[in-house]
Amino acid sequence: TEDQIISLELSQEGNISFNVEVPIDFTSLADTIDYTVFSNKNPALDYSGSVIITIDEQQITTIMTVIDEPQSTFVYPGETFRIFIGIKNDGTTSDLYNISSSSLLSWETIDENNVFNPSGNEVDVYFDVAVPLHVGTLYDTVTYTISSLIDPTQTFTGKVELISTSDIVVGLTVVEPAVNKSAFPGDTVTFSVEVLNAGNSTDIYKMESISTKNWVTIDDDNILNSSGNIEKVYFKVVVPNDPIDQFDVIDYTVSSKIDPSKFYSGTVVIKTSYNSIYALTEVTEPIDQFGKIETTARFSFKIRNEGNSDDIYGMKANSSEGWNTTVSDSIPNPVGEVLKVNFDIDIPANGEGVVDKIFYRIFSYKDTTKFIEGYANLTVSSSEAFVTLNRLTTPSNKFGFPGDTISFSFDVTNEGNSTDKYHFTSQSQFNWETINPNDFLIAPSDTQTISFNAVIPADAGDVEDHISFELSSFIDPSQSSSGNVILTCSKKPFVKMTIVKFPKDQAGAPGLTSRFTIEIQNSGNTEDIYGLTVSSVLGWSAVIPLDSVKNNPGQTEILSFDILVPDTVLDIVDEITYKVFSYIDPGVFYEGIVNLSVFTTDVDDDSKELLPDKFEVMQNYPNPFNPSTTIRFALPERSIVNIRIYNILGQEVENINLGNISAGYHQIDYDGTNNASGIYFYKISSDFGKISKKMILLK
Repeated sequence: TEDQIISLELSQEGNISFNVEVPIDFTSLADTIDYTVFSNKNPALDYSGSVIITIDEQQITTIMTVIDEPQSTFVYPGETFRIFIGIKNDGTTSDLYNISSSSLLSWETIDENNVFNPSGNEVDVYFDVAVPLHVGTLYDTVTYTISSLIDPTQTFTGKVELISTSDIVVGLTVVEPAVNKSAFPGDTVTFSVEVLNAGNSTDIYKMESISTKNWVTIDDDNILNSSGNIEKVYFKVVVPNDPIDQFDVIDYTVSSKIDPSKFYSGTVVIKTSYNSIYALTEVTEPIDQFGKIETTARFSFKIRNEGNSDDIYGMKANSSEGWNTTVSDSIPNPVGEVLKVNFDIDIPANGEGVVDKIFYRIFSYKDTTKFIEGYANLTVSSSEAFVTLNRLTTPSNKFGFPGDTISFSFDVTNEGNSTDKYHFTSQSQFNWETINPNDFLIAPSDTQTISFNAVIPADAGDVEDHISFELSSFIDPSQSSSGNVILTCSKKPFVKMTIVKFPKDQAGAPGLTSRFTIEIQNSGNTEDIYGLTVSSVLGWSAVIPLDSVKNNPGQTEILSFDILVPDTVLDIVDEITYKVFSYIDPGVFYEGIVNLSVFTTDVDDDSKELLPDKFEVMQNYPNPFNPSTTIRFALPERSIVNIRIYNILGQEVENINLGNISAGYHQIDYDGTNNASGIYFYKISSDFGKISKKMILLK
């Protein structure tokens, strides 16, 4: 049995549960469980009862159904890869599964055993394959058998192919191209392009830009980007002192120095003027919505400042029914920024069944000839109006000292078709003071960040406080979201670090530099300073760009190091040992090993041999994951690729457009930091079809 603790506010009802695990080798056919529910604040207040579990041995059936088999997978030398098989228990009793696996090439396999699965439940059974270090390409077939411990006749045998290559695959994908800008004579304008390294090795980028008016351009060069990382590549344009109200078109190309055939080209425009230019663009429009009588409907939309000067916006809104409207006014917006604006409509008691058309105009106070206008419909119908509260993120646990005020935050969205009003409450286990936000309106499809504070008393000792919180809807009280956070108070500071993202093994080439990155979270309760040491077994040169990085409690920072491969090396693998340590407490550190494989074969010839013969999507690894996982897929030919992430309700939580990418094996790292724990699905679309797979985020 396992005990449980729940928190309830005054007059609140709740469910508390306990589980009983029935042993496999039971000797009796019935068991009596005595239970007691009691108050933690006053243990004298309790309730006791008992229940009986009766076991009918004749009714027990075991049916093991495989619902998800692994597909061919692309792996790397030195990697330990986890392979999952989805099993559903279609029997009438809980079951236990064992798995045994063997590699055709005698690679080491590690099997999971005694996997518990209740009746009707689905579970992932897995085994790990340790891929040895090697140069070139190897193909291995791993055979696995899953069996039931309750009924050994229930078995399933399958195979999975693993493709391991140490060859360099270069992948350059632009995720955010440069955008047009305005400027004054004499300005130096900076443009940036965000580039994803979709290959399996550190890449080196260069930028080339050309002005059609022969204005001076300054380009970035030798920009290192590690595999799976996103880097910004910049170019600058120097505007001459004499142009008046002109346009200049700049063509730019960002390319890989490892494989010059991988590049991206684009165009931007600079508009110059001696005078300030004011221009605004509607990024999103207010959506039509439903409402209820005697409530307030909020319409939200976004505006971008497309001019070359900071601006101030005003707004007007008029109801066709003459209902009261409230608008935002005198709203500052800097150049290039996107601003969210709102207007509210008060629905009267006699508004049932009315469709109100609200006309709005947002304009520049600095140039009133610049404005945007439109309208939105408000339908008042209690039968069709609904609100859906969805908490997008979870507040993180925090550390603090006596007397500190600690802030927590999370994001929430209204997925209904009507404006809602949210109410937030929080309660400390030790009755510490909590400061909650005021009630607020939220329009349909809008997202808000909720922040609340907890005050640690000055006399608090080393203690862990559990703070419960609830966000609820005024319109539909059944729509609510609750949770708990832990606030740990310590009289003394302590240092602790957690490696959130480890460096990956890479493929390199003679004369080139490979960059490795490490992401570290400060798990202590005080500011820390991290250092890094690196050593190569083969004595290759190591460069650490930053030898110290500050990090606040609960935050993450990135350290990196570069390894220069000598020009004269032949096919070989170097083992690099790295150590991340705390300058505040040198006894806190982490040591690890990463491999850099170097080969001298021709990339293009090898790439032709490695091209897959069909579109495939591999199971993400690790799975379950926290907070990041790697998604791999294979393309037989060049294709436009898009990845969409969905939650268990089928709602899209992320849309990743990878653009037009080359044939071959590809991977991306997906970060689920902003998502709640649960089951998610990733769907990869290409010119060759769509494939979906399940992944589990456990925080």
